[in-house]
Amino acid sequence: MEWRYLLIINLFFLSCLPSSPKTSEELIPRTIFKEILMEIENTQLMNQNKILNINDSISLNTILMEKNYSLEFYNKTLEFYIKNPELFLSILHEIKDSISNSN
Repeated sequence: MEWRYLLIINLFFLSCLPSSPKTSEELIPRTIFKEILMEIENTQLMNQNKILNINDSISLNTILMEKNYSLEFYNKTLEFYIKNPELFLSILHEIKDSISNSN
């Protein structure tokens, strides 16, 4: 009998957890997300070299508009990767390798 109460309580608490994206339709595809991050990095590098002087939020919005994704979609994808650091690190390593190979 106790296990039933325990099960009910666990289900209650699990249902209260915030939902996270579970399907790939709720996320920006990995390759596109990587491209977005690379463009952000390139924009920041140009900003450091005083080639561009653009506000970060404006440049992010511009990049997202070019890729046809909303900021909300981007934030959900970023949240997913932050919660899965090994996946996020692999993307960041790929970006680092790509940027260092282009120089």
